Parts: sequence; structure tokens; C-alpha cells
Amino acid sequence: FVYIRQLALHLRTALMKKTPESVSAVYCWQYVHCLKLWVAVLSAAVGGKGSTASVAHDDDDGEENERNDAKLGGGAGKDDEANLLKSLVYPLTEIILGTVRLIPIARYVPLRLHCVRLL
Repeated sequence: FVYIRQLALHLRTALMKKTPESVSAVYCWQYVHCLKLWVAVLSAAVGGKGSTASVAHDDDDGEENERNDAKLGGGAGKDDEANLLKSLVYPLTEIILGTVRLIPIARYVPLRLHCVRLL
């Protein structure tokens, strides 16, 4: 949460000040790659529930399933983590949309297309 908040603070500073330094802190590859990383992390966390490794087969015994759950990190804490990560999807989406809307000129169309791809 701290890192996504840091992205939001950079964006807010750029929206408030509109100085070249603050805008360049948002419109740089480091910021875009950070957004891309968080999209990949949250997509994997939210969309990773349907993996075939966690599906139990009918011909397996209970002991085998317990070992598989232990290897996969199964348990009550896993659902809590997934819910926490799922709650970060909306703030990240708002940050990406704010990045797109920061300076609406033709010069930044490629960056906007990268951001739209992340959505």
C-alpha cells in the first residue's frame, strides 16, 4: 500500500503544482514501469484463484491434498492477503486514470496508450 500511495502522492503533486519537475516525475518511464509492475502483481493476486494446482482431484487422498495446500501456502491467511490486494485495484485504477488526464496534449499520447493498456 505504501508504494501505491507514493505513486498517488507524485501524481497529486503534479496536479497541484503543474511545474515541469513535478510533471516529469509522473511522465517518466520509471513511473510507468512501476504502474505496470503493480498491475501485474494485482492481476496475478486477484486472477490467480483459478489455478489448476490448487484444485483437488477425486482420486487423491486427504493427506495428499494437505501436503499440496502446505506447498502452495494455503490457509486462512491466503484469503486475507488476496482481499487486501483486491482492495488496491481501485486506487491503482484511479492513479492510472489520473496519469492519463494529467496533461491532455498530443505529445503524451504514447504514454496515455501505455496507461490505457494497463487498464
